[in-house]
Amino acid sequence: MSLQDEGSRGDVDAGEFTGGDKSGDIPPNFKKLITAMECVQEAHLRLQFEYQIGLARSRIGEGNEEPIEYLLITLKYADATGYILDVDQSSGQGISTVVFELIKPDVVVDKVVRKLVEDCIAANGFLSRELLKGQAGRIRYALAKHTQTDGYEYGLRLVRKLPGIMKQLDELSISFGGW
Repeated sequence: MSLQDEGSRGDVDAGEFTGGDKSGDIPPNFKKLITAMECVQEAHLRLQFEYQIGLARSRIGEGNEEPIEYLLITLKYADATGYILDVDQSSGQGISTVVFELIKPDVVVDKVVRKLVEDCIAANGFLSRELLKGQAGRIRYALAKHTQTDGYEYGLRLVRKLPGIMKQLDELSISFGGW
């Protein structure tokens, strides 16, 4: 008996599984980061992540407001939430990844992301530490440079910059005797 036969016996018609690798939908500039998060999630199964790709204005390029693509990863572990923001670097700009947590629960993440991408990236394509300091009342952040490492080590290096999630990981590690 096949799945088609088994599925067609009830009130609902048999369906076809169409899951599979969606990595073809990921822009190549963000694939390394998403793969790294998948590796961390495999090692720490309770860590959940989702991502979205968006466009925002930027000040890169001598005053021309060219749209720039960004990737926002939302990480959740127990009751902690953290975010990783990466900006498309295909233009050759060396923009660091911003890892952040919200200080106030009423802050709208999309507004923070727009502010970071649109206002905190200076015309030379680098994150302005001065402009980032203006966000200190809304977010707790850290910058992470891109490295040649990939996979689990790269993802874990980013997750370690999120104190709320690391606290949850440490508590779980202590209560279960370590990983």
